[in-house]
Amino acid sequence: MATIMVAAALATGADNPDLRMTPTPDHRALFVGSHTEGVHMSPAGLLGLGMALAWEGFDVDMVPYGEPNTPEDLAGADLVVALPVHDYPTPGYDSSTYDEAWSPAELDALSSYVLDGGLLVLTNTDRRLKYLNMAYDANEDWPDVNSLAERFGVHYLPGVLASTTATVTGSHPLTRGLMSIRMIESNGHRFSLEAGEVLAVVGASAAAAVVPHGAGEVLVLSDLGMLGASEDPPANRHLWTNLAAYAR
Repeated sequence: MATIMVAAALATGADNPDLRMTPTPDHRALFVGSHTEGVHMSPAGLLGLGMALAWEGFDVDMVPYGEPNTPEDLAGADLVVALPVHDYPTPGYDSSTYDEAWSPAELDALSSYVLDGGLLVLTNTDRRLKYLNMAYDANEDWPDVNSLAERFGVHYLPGVLASTTATVTGSHPLTRGLMSIRMIESNGHRFSLEAGEVLAVVGASAAAAVVPHGAGEVLVLSDLGMLGASEDPPANRHLWTNLAAYAR
């Protein structure tokens, strides 16, 4: 294996391809996966978004599963992505001792981050995602995001959006140059909001929106799959580059 790696490194240098390097990071993006047990529903599976952020000068960091987020974690972040609540249920196991959920302290930290001017991305998923945006078994924890969403006047509702495409409406820097947003069929949940601007819809239901909160904003997405891709080139790459530029 070492010989193969050295050979690849030497051959790459000899071929002298036109390689580009990401700029020195001067911004910070933080994925909060404190209650997201499925590892593929993290930057490990959201490769294209991570690269888009890196090209825009972001250092991409993560609060891993099992580690509560704190105000210190969020301090200085230009962008925070709150990953969906998800755990692996076991038949016959006492769910009262194993059921992921945001703690009041974590909710306060995330809410305060936005109030103070931060940009938070709120996501949800009806099913467990794996292998670059492929949907598997049901996520019984999808309603748990509401303990956070309701801090911002948002409520995720029962019933999924049975479409692979959300149509962009209106004009906003996050959707500049876009006509649609790719999503995973029957994985995104409908949501209601008390205030804000709807960015994309499926029929009459909002699929993406921006909600003001204090000095900051919340980008509400019905489907975590909007931040991932199973195709090359990724259908939502333009959305990710817009998000990275907007977060600066």
